[in-house]
Amino acid sequence: MRCLACNKTLKEYEAVRKDEEGNYIDLCGGCYRHSRVEDIYKRTDKTEIEQDLTSILTDEGDNEAY
Repeated sequence: MRCLACNKTLKEYEAVRKDEEGNYIDLCGGCYRHSRVEDIYKRTDKTEIEQDLTSILTDEGDNEAY
C-alpha cells in the first residue's frame, strides 16, 4: 500500500489508519500530519488550534521524522 499524496510505501500502522467514519486514510505519517495541520488552520478558535497543534507535534504514535 502506498501514500495517496507522495506515493511512499506505508508502514503497517499507517496502512490501517482510519478516519472517524471508518474510512482508510492511506497517507504516510508526514502527509497525514500536514493534512491535519491544514484542517486546523481553517478554524477560528485559537485555543482549540493551539491544543490540536500541540497534540499533533507531541504524537508519539508516529516516530517518523517530519
